[in-house]
Amino acid sequence: MTDTLSNREAEVFSLLAHAPSYNDMAEQLGISRRTVRFHIEKIRHKLGPLQYHQLCAASYLHSLTTAWETSTGSHSPETPASGDSHTISRPARPAGPAGPRPL
Repeated sequence: MTDTLSNREAEVFSLLAHAPSYNDMAEQLGISRRTVRFHIEKIRHKLGPLQYHQLCAASYLHSLTTAWETSTGSHSPETPASGDSHTISRPARPAGPAGPRPL
């Protein structure tokens, strides 16, 4: 999803996970507020017509996935490990009674 982002756009996208203000992002990155807005518009263009809060949520979910993959050394089933030319399939769910699962 984020493979199409430039390095700076990826930095801005990762900061959206914590939803700081444009001023906070600009200060952290050493760029102007206007440049932050420019990068966010480029990100929205590349990732789809998302509203700002949806973009923040996508950034947060991406940060969780990245953190999990880093801590476990795993890749999600939808993303094969680098060098693999095949996709990883999920195991079949065992047959069982319908309804909510116990906690």
